[in-house]
Amino acid sequence: MSSAPLSEKINAIIRRRLIEVDPQTRAAFPPVLSLKEKTWWLIFEDKKFIGIIFANDAELTRIKDYENRGLTPFPGLVLATDNRSIPCAFRIDSSKNGVFTKCAVKNMISFSVGKDSTFIVSDHTQTLEKTQAGDLVYNVPLAYILSYGAEITPNNVHEYLEDLVSYSIKLWRLS
Repeated sequence: MSSAPLSEKINAIIRRRLIEVDPQTRAAFPPVLSLKEKTWWLIFEDKKFIGIIFANDAELTRIKDYENRGLTPFPGLVLATDNRSIPCAFRIDSSKNGVFTKCAVKNMISFSVGKDSTFIVSDHTQTLEKTQAGDLVYNVPLAYILSYGAEITPNNVHEYLEDLVSYSIKLWRLS
């Protein structure tokens, strides 16, 4: 399956479940989803995982700066690997509906993702000091990460995203 139809399905889920919702429902959402202009990135990583990352105005400025400097917008956030010797803060493998909120990771990969996993990241701070590009610090207001495996594939990942988004909405309403 090419990424274009998949991108269309994912964008449709985001719009229907997170963007074009009534004000009462939106009141429970994180602040990044209350912005007038909502911006998100759909990241594909070596056909191992996808990430949908939302950004606020401050992060948009930072992302433009990183892109102008030839950097990836989210360095050190997610690495899809089966190699357990790579230092990381969190290792997720064959796990569904994980939630990581208000974490701060310094000088290591935040998430090492194995196969068939889904998780939500909110208000996450990533710091990488003394890199070739200098010190890098950024925040991820909201992200959905899904990794491929035997169960989650490019053909059905949108179904797992729908479940993950539904789960996040339920959590936000409860809090």
